[in-house]
Amino acid sequence: MGISLIRLVGLLNAPAQWLYTLVTDRTKIDFCGKHSDSTQKNALLVENDSTDMGVLIFGITTRSRHSVEILKIAIDYAAPLQLLDPKKMGFFQAGGSGDERFPFRLLSEQGFQLHSMLMHVFALIAQFPPGVRELPVRISVYARTLRISVSGFESPGRIQITSKLYRIVLADNRLLGINVSPHLSLTTIQPFLIQAGLTASGYGLAGSALVREQFNDGTISS
Repeated sequence: MGISLIRLVGLLNAPAQWLYTLVTDRTKIDFCGKHSDSTQKNALLVENDSTDMGVLIFGITTRSRHSVEILKIAIDYAAPLQLLDPKKMGFFQAGGSGDERFPFRLLSEQGFQLHSMLMHVFALIAQFPPGVRELPVRISVYARTLRISVSGFESPGRIQITSKLYRIVLADNRLLGINVSPHLSLTTIQPFLIQAGLTASGYGLAGSALVREQFNDGTISS
């Protein structure tokens, strides 16, 4: 009887452990972009440089209590919108998505780690056709959690895809940039942004910022 009871408890614990792992293993990826006083929901703003072109900047954060490994970032879109890797530095590679609605794709497979106190920022060049001010895109992040076991080993979770539809909006007014919460620090691994990069943390008078600029001769000023 005692042995049967132990086996029954073990059988009951297995689904509970599986459900607990499923819930806590979520990557909880969020996106954000530049904003203005009248930013609408699910809109990413691009400041018009007077040629119907501008820099699309977006940030990636996580609400997971575990570290998260970002494996790749995909931005899917359709004509007549054009999305380009800034200065053609190769961080984002152009290709196809296989999706009729969004047949074109920019893909980065430059992996990095993310945690709840950090925001990674990326940039693309967005070219709009004349007379068009709003077009849809889909941003997808492939990621998995990284857990530290009792023995100290790092254990990756299952790969999860977080996708969100956005309206890319060409704004003729001055934008306010990306909101950085008081608990977040800002960084990037994209060469285009690193060459004149900004890392920031804190908020208001208690905040701090570090600007790094890389010159043509390879020297860096901070």
